[in-house]
Amino acid sequence: MKGSIAALFFGLLIIAIGLAWIQTGGTAPAMDGLPTPATTTVSATIPVTLISPTEPPVTTTTPVPAETTIPVMTTVITATTPQPEKPATTDQIQNHFLDIAYSATNKLERLNQTSSQNRISVAVISSAETDCETLSSTIKEFNSLSKTVAISEMVKESSIGDIVIKFLPENGLENVLFDEIPDAGPSADSLTRRVFSYNGKPAAKVMRGTIYINSNLKGDARNHTLARALYYELGVTGETTEYPDSLFYAGENTNTRLNTIDKKAIAVLYEPGLANSMTIEDLRKLIDIP
Repeated sequence: MKGSIAALFFGLLIIAIGLAWIQTGGTAPAMDGLPTPATTTVSATIPVTLISPTEPPVTTTTPVPAETTIPVMTTVITATTPQPEKPATTDQIQNHFLDIAYSATNKLERLNQTSSQNRISVAVISSAETDCETLSSTIKEFNSLSKTVAISEMVKESSIGDIVIKFLPENGLENVLFDEIPDAGPSADSLTRRVFSYNGKPAAKVMRGTIYINSNLKGDARNHTLARALYYELGVTGETTEYPDSLFYAGENTNTRLNTIDKKAIAVLYEPGLANSMTIEDLRKLIDIP
């Protein structure tokens, strides 16, 4: 009997302790004299996913180089057909003729050829080898245009000729005085005397029958002076301001050949109907001059 009561009492005590443990969150007060129940600790591994704070994605922009355009030099070769030179009008030819064939004296001063002369002869003194070549080329072109006067294309190295060309150094040319030297050669016609300059220095002095050339001139300047002085001897005593490429241009140039309108004017100058000492008024009776 006593044993049953003790067992009942012990059961009630266990229940009370369990309720107390539940109420206290599982912590039962230690009971003196009672064994402390063993505590089992269970380690549970819970997978944890660490979530980083959400940040806006960082966009890294790598600069893309702009398309590089390399200029390509394209050479377009165009076949250019040379345009034919526009022929000069009658008025242009006549005006050019009047410009180059007359000086302030208003008289034609072309070189006449007498009936006893087969050809006008040209002689040179102290010339260079190329001088004779330049003169021969100039004379050949003149002969192709003239209908009344012909010049020998064989230039002689002599002091005797219808036209004598003397080469002097610059200081010697400066000492040539027109007033002290008479016209020379077989032609009785006088000529307006003329000094030509190049780069501000005397290049040639011309009188009837004699031409003095500055021997210090070289290259195209020398050849131009030779051709220009010879045509002055032949009566081209004027000049033009209209045609810079003309042998007879008023400014300085180094042309050695006649341009197209020069050739036309020279042909007019040596037409059979014209004569030395003619004035413009005389010419108006022969040709249509405005």
